[in-house]
Amino acid sequence: MSATSLPASYRGHDCFSIASALEKLQTSKSEFETASEYQARIAALGDVQIGKQLRLGDRLAFPLESAFLKYSAEERTANLTVLPVPTVNVLDFKVRQAVKLDERKRKTREYVGSNAFGVTRDVTDVTSEICGLALLDRSFISLQSWGAAAVEMDPQAARLAKDSVSALLVGRLRGPMLAQGLVTTRPTLDNPTRRRSEGPVLVLELEDIWYFDRTTGRVLARAEADRGAREEAREKQRVRALAQAKGLAAPESPLTPEQSLSRCLSAITSILGPSEIRVPAVDQSSDRGSRVYRYAWGGSSPSIESGSGTPHKALCMVARWTGQLEYLEVDGRQIEQK
Repeated sequence: MSATSLPASYRGHDCFSIASALEKLQTSKSEFETASEYQARIAALGDVQIGKQLRLGDRLAFPLESAFLKYSAEERTANLTVLPVPTVNVLDFKVRQAVKLDERKRKTREYVGSNAFGVTRDVTDVTSEICGLALLDRSFISLQSWGAAAVEMDPQAARLAKDSVSALLVGRLRGPMLAQGLVTTRPTLDNPTRRRSEGPVLVLELEDIWYFDRTTGRVLARAEADRGAREEAREKQRVRALAQAKGLAAPESPLTPEQSLSRCLSAITSILGPSEIRVPAVDQSSDRGSRVYRYAWGGSSPSIESGSGTPHKALCMVARWTGQLEYLEVDGRQIEQK
């Protein structure tokens, strides 16, 4: 894998085979070992083979077809970015969200379902095994901002690449390295299909995004992951300046995801009363360089279930550095912040 070209129709590393190798190793931190002990143990596994000519500590690459090229003829520049992608719920709060890389063992069956009013429909039940990818300390939605790239390109080359551009996520396995993902949809009268897909999720510390032409393998541009760190430093300076202007002590570090989620839950339960959330909310933008932690419930994410059993949708945003509740919406209604 060179910096200028990839094999034509490049498919990247095999998610399922790597996950299978990781399942045989103890890559998650035990409650009985310190952080330094865990890091030393993982470092010792760096040369362990997880595939043909592939070690645990090697760089991995996974392509996403959801990339977009917009050309400026006046500037003779191709602007490249990652488009929004459907996410997978991850059953591990240390990992924020994942995307599906591969799917197999798809099974389908038919049955007759009915709703509370006795209306029946022929329902298609689809189950499958998926393999996904999560980014350590990052969300996929943020790739649209810091992951963008621009490159000088002549019109003919841009025209040829526009419909075949892909993004290649390059990095190394870190953190828990392996988690579990789940995607479910319930049947409705308009769409009587029930889907359930689950399987392993690889956890990657992202180092670069390569934009390439998946037909020819030509690498068009690269975006470096440390751009997020620079944005984080600017955000810290901004918060510190605001605190000094108000005569307040500036925070030394941002809130943890656990702290921000607790802030959201307190605000939501004050409105709905005691509520149950079976799966952690999808954290959509809480990575370095983002101003807020953003959590969503309902839709493609798990719903909040109040004491009466009623499902609710909610959207909550908490400032990462100050902990201030910046936005709250419950069942489509914005809640004014005092």
